Amino acid sequence: MRTRSVLFGLVLASLWCESCHDCNRSACQAYQRPATASIGQGVAGMVASESDTVQNDCRECGFASGTLDIWLTSGLVQDAVTAGAIARTTPLVAMQADGHYEIELAPADYLLCVDSGMGGCVPFTVASGKVTTVNVKRINGPTGFLVFDAGSSVPRPSQVLNVTPSS
Repeated sequence: MRTRSVLFGLVLASLWCESCHDCNRSACQAYQRPATASIGQGVAGMVASESDTVQNDCRECGFASGTLDIWLTSGLVQDAVTAGAIARTTPLVAMQADGHYEIELAPADYLLCVDSGMGGCVPFTVASGKVTTVNVKRINGPTGFLVFDAGSSVPRPSQVLNVTPSS
């Protein structure tokens, strides 16, 4: 009888622990903070991918890859039509970001787009001797961006420009 009780207890424990696992939220936690960069001036950040499903009370959010394009602009881009026109030209920087990225850039205004603008774009400024953070979060739906001006631990309000093929 005691053996049955122990076996029954082990079965219950294994069923209970089957739903117990570490919920990887590391990238979404990093998304909320400015980047730590080794460059002296430019842009740095990370790319996260948040799952669109919840399993065992967990919505996974790990580091991901993304195609980032950056254009030099003559001021902060304010609308999707302008962003779309810029995104159809050759970028200053085109790169595959795997988790974290950093790029040295001269002081100026820029436009950063994910997937040539189809994943959304966000304008940012690089100040002399400073690093601006642009974090990217990919989800099922529009891409999210958090922009931290150099030295700030609070993201600035930024307008995400959602570019469409006709923009």
